[in-house]
Order: sequence, then structure tokens, then C-alpha cells
Amino acid sequence: MPSKENSLIQPEINIGTLGHVDNGKSTLVQALTGIWTSKHSEELRRGITIRIGYADAYFYRASARNDLGDKQRAIRDYFEVIKLDPKSEGAYFNRGTLREKTGNIQGALEDFNKSIELNPEFTEAYIQRGYIRI
Repeated sequence: MPSKENSLIQPEINIGTLGHVDNGKSTLVQALTGIWTSKHSEELRRGITIRIGYADAYFYRASARNDLGDKQRAIRDYFEVIKLDPKSEGAYFNRGTLREKTGNIQGALEDFNKSIELNPEFTEAYIQRGYIRI
């Protein structure tokens, strides 16, 4: 069990889609997340998803690396999460927390600000940002 000091924000649910070609999976994902999953020309031509970015896998690995004390590699994993899912306020928040712990105060402030921009009701991001500014 991670210590309270090392615990970070993680997604609480994963939802997958399964079905035949052209039955609305990508449309459903876009309606829920705002992200169109078919990105490559071959995907669009064939109506299938060939490569899916596994942001959650990086997210959970980053959390595990943090729990093991490997903050730099955890930070790198959060960069991958953000590359795959730029709207992940939890990834920005967690990366900000780790950046602050490793002395990158400016980077931490940028991450907390982005978390708040993405989710203005993210109270913990305001609190962490406030600690840095004190």
C-alpha cells in the first residue's frame, strides 16, 4: 500500500469498447472524451483502430515507480501520459507533485496551473500550488 506521502491521483475507472467495424466505438469514445481515436490514414480508410495510446498503463507505471522511489522515471512516464492524453489533469497534478519534490518548482507550478485550467474544481491542485507560492 502506498504511503500517504507518495499517494497520487489516479483514474478511478477504465472503460473499453469492443465491437465490429463501423458500429460506433470511435464515435462513443469521442462523445465521452472529446478525443477521436482513429488517427492514422489507414485507420480512417479501413474504419478500424490500429494503434491505441495506453495512457493509463503509463499512469499506473508512473505511480508504481514513485512508490518505489524512482521519481525521475515516474516523471518521464507522466510526460508520456500527457502526450497521449493532454486533458489528464491527474497526470499534470502528479507530475507537478513529483517535480516539486525533485526541486523543479517552475515545472511544478506550470503543471498545477494546467491541472486547474483543465479542471477548475480540482481543489488539491490549488492547495499544492499554494504551498509552492508560500
